[in-house]
Amino acid sequence: MAQPRVAGARQQGLRSWSPSADERDATSLILDGNQLEELPDSIWELAMLEVLDLAGNAQDHLFRHIPDTRPVVITGLVGCAPPNP
Repeated sequence: MAQPRVAGARQQGLRSWSPSADERDATSLILDGNQLEELPDSIWELAMLEVLDLAGNAQDHLFRHIPDTRPVVITGLVGCAPPNP
């Protein structure tokens, strides 16, 4: 089992974000309190990612970019529902 490693950018008002080289082994990605409207595909290339915190972002738009095949616990999407297939 991998050692827990937290990465991300909390409450910085970001509209976009991409993982840096030193975040590639993150098990938890905390992006709360930003203004993200979409997620880059590179987030799903983080092989160790287990938890993704998206609280306080443009949540309705974020659901369009979350693959349903990835076993990641996503937190902070209060009051949102996944789009209908």
